[in-house]
Amino acid sequence: MMKDEFWNHDDFHEELRGNRAFRIALADVPPEERGAIPEQWITALSLPDDKCGDYLAGVWNELCPQLPRVGRFIRSHLRGVLLATMPRRYHYVRDFISGPPAGDWRKDRWTVLIYVFDGLSERFPYQLWYGKVPHSGDLPAWGDAAAAVLGDLPRLQDGFKELSLTAGILSIEDVHSIADRWIRYTDPDLEQFEVFAGSGDGATIPRSEWPDFDETLVVAEYLSQEACAIDLTKADGSGWGGSFNGLYPVDSVALEVEDMIGRVTGAIEMGKF
Repeated sequence: MMKDEFWNHDDFHEELRGNRAFRIALADVPPEERGAIPEQWITALSLPDDKCGDYLAGVWNELCPQLPRVGRFIRSHLRGVLLATMPRRYHYVRDFISGPPAGDWRKDRWTVLIYVFDGLSERFPYQLWYGKVPHSGDLPAWGDAAAAVLGDLPRLQDGFKELSLTAGILSIEDVHSIADRWIRYTDPDLEQFEVFAGSGDGATIPRSEWPDFDETLVVAEYLSQEACAIDLTKADGSGWGGSFNGLYPVDSVALEVEDMIGRVTGAIEMGKF
């Protein structure tokens, strides 16, 4: 299915329209925004669809060697890419408020590169993921710790998210500590929150041995059901997995991120990851 074909596919168009995403040509990007478009995007948009997967997989593998399965998935299952704009969507908690941002969605928009992947079934023939233009300005102080997990991904794009559900690698402005994201918002008295000894392990860690939740940053999330967090006190790629009501330690957050993306895309279930 070529770019114009999947653009004209009814369900594809409906999903983009439902997300108020509009396809744009590179030539139509305003001059003041054109400088933010990475050269890798320009190259990918210029390539035939059957060449795009190999190219972007190579870019991902170079910039994000910690996530090799994502690169392989792109190489094997990417159908093509599109340039689009979409509203700035804030699913995540901001100042203890969850929901869409205030303002005019027609004006407050992101430029994004939409990845079109093979779908889960004949009924859902494709999946749409996107990355924003790279973060402008200096990376935050925790950038080095995140790089141990995500490599230089911010040089290519800011985040890697599913279009219809806010899932995947977070944009830099969406990254908050576990304390800010969940505890202060949902359970400030820690009445329900638990820290487990391991994934799938019912044994809990005594509260006296809990991490400092202000020193843990959620870098990838599937709604509030699943998350991957780095530990700023170590910055060695280790951290935490879990959700809003409990965490467990992991040796490799990158592996957790890959597993989460594999589950969200259905790629693990289909043996594609």
